[in-house]
Amino acid sequence: MLLTLLGCGSGGPERYELSGAISYDGQPVENGDIIFSPLDSATGKASGGPIVAGRYSIASHEGPTAGKYRVEIIAMRPSGKKNAGEGTSPPADLMEQYIPSAYNDESKLEVEINDDQDNLDFSLEKVASTRR
Repeated sequence: MLLTLLGCGSGGPERYELSGAISYDGQPVENGDIIFSPLDSATGKASGGPIVAGRYSIASHEGPTAGKYRVEIIAMRPSGKKNAGEGTSPPADLMEQYIPSAYNDESKLEVEINDDQDNLDFSLEKVASTRR
């Protein structure tokens, strides 16, 4: 689900390892993705990784460089609805994005990455979704 947002190569600016816990409405986010997008195009490239069992970890060779980033958190779960199925395929669960757009499409979450941190936790509060 997470697009590959990382570049290759060496000799560029230092990248930082990041990890942390992510919860929504007091519960761990079981499966999803976290994306760090630079607020300043001179900062570097976007970076991210999967969320598994309420935690994420981004290795230093894939991590962000120092600077300010917008954070997006995406998580899908079964909606309780099924698609019609195709041919001989049985109906399958339709997935829904359950994290409100205030934490992804319209995220205002911002962090500053520097050499002084490697653990960033995000405890997301339930808010009215602006999805249409």
